[in-house]
Amino acid sequence: MEDRNEKGDGFSDEERRELAFEILRDVVSGKVGGSTPTRLSAISYTDAGEPVPMYDGTSPDGYGSFICEYMPLATVETLITESSRIYDEIQERERLNFGRAYRTEDVRRMAAVATRFLLNDLQRAISEALTEAFLDARLIAEAVLVMGVAEELEPQATAFYGKPAKVTADARGEIEEAARRVADSKRFHLRDLLGRLPHIIAETRRGRRPLVTLEKIRSTRDKLISEGLPAGVPEVADELGRDESTVYRCLKDSGKTLDDL
Repeated sequence: MEDRNEKGDGFSDEERRELAFEILRDVVSGKVGGSTPTRLSAISYTDAGEPVPMYDGTSPDGYGSFICEYMPLATVETLITESSRIYDEIQERERLNFGRAYRTEDVRRMAAVATRFLLNDLQRAISEALTEAFLDARLIAEAVLVMGVAEELEPQATAFYGKPAKVTADARGEIEEAARRVADSKRFHLRDLLGRLPHIIAETRRGRRPLVTLEKIRSTRDKLISEGLPAGVPEVADELGRDESTVYRCLKDSGKTLDDL
């Protein structure tokens, strides 16, 4: 007999797969959220009818292009399991009594909204990954040069001190800066995302942050240029106090790049 509690979510494998399939079809057809996910370039289907979202994009900063097919059915199943656990944990921790009759529908709604976010957010995540991969590669390129210089200096240092000397360079500052950049990007993104939801406090702030517009992007870029500072999307987003994805989204929705402004 099949163990319905093997994953602790109260669903059998067959029920979980069927629910995931249903959620995925509803999301791509626009039944969740009132419209189809806007960041998909196309949707194909497997022979079994499973939707396969497709994404493509090009970095406006010269970091490359991508084409991606995503098969999220297993991910949606995992979201159902995680939603079930969250539901049960909150009910127990807060001593609430939602009622078992509503559990399946509530879990379905949680997983469906999360799935819609996932499909809409993947393009941003891939674009950000391109940027981070490039910046990491740039740091490696810098390290290679520094390594070569250190190798050249070691014989001179050994001759100067009269004993074997080792020349090293400290990359810890650059590593911490990269970690802060990624953390700040994640923080801005989640604040922007969760701040749109009712009843959710995403950050402590005074007043409401103004919308990002092409005019604000243009004026911020021009201000940075006039001050002799870098003026790419990361710098513009940082000056605006917003997530890079917000700036990229505004540019893409307008069919423009930063150079077009």
